[in-house]
Amino acid sequence: MAPYAASMSDLKSRIEAFERQLIVAALREENGHQRRTARALGILPTTLHEKMKRLGIPTSRMAYPVGATLDETETRPHDGLSA
Repeated sequence: MAPYAASMSDLKSRIEAFERQLIVAALREENGHQRRTARALGILPTTLHEKMKRLGIPTSRMAYPVGATLDETETRPHDGLSA
């Protein structure tokens, strides 16, 4: 194994964490509306949906209540049924 392999794994997890935070913040800003969020991020809605799925970000608009903090959004149940 190359000596940088462990640091590459750490880099990947840090990039994913940053990407997740950025997407969740944009979703909160757009009140969970994915098309507007995608537009704000400069990506296609299908790309946003794929990233949300890969990063474990809930796709329900109910997961992003107006005025919620990032911590509240992350600890909220992600079943799509909660208010």
